[in-house]
Amino acid sequence: MVIECDGAAHEPNEQWHHGQNRDAYMIAQGLSGLRFSNERILNDTGKVLGEIVKYLPAPAGIGHEGLEELKRS
Repeated sequence: MVIECDGAAHEPNEQWHHGQNRDAYMIAQGLSGLRFSNERILNDTGKVLGEIVKYLPAPAGIGHEGLEELKRS
């Protein structure tokens, strides 16, 4: 799992194309990724973490319901 924090550096067209090439490479390597804006990470951290948790495998013996309980504690 790759988590990318996007800021202003990703706005110009050239950087966007670089990001697309990088994403294609990571997918070819079997990696999955999530991308969040820096602003969202700073201002809505709880929801961003909740989205990340949805993509994580549950530890052995704990279903996703257990992960929800761990998030609340």
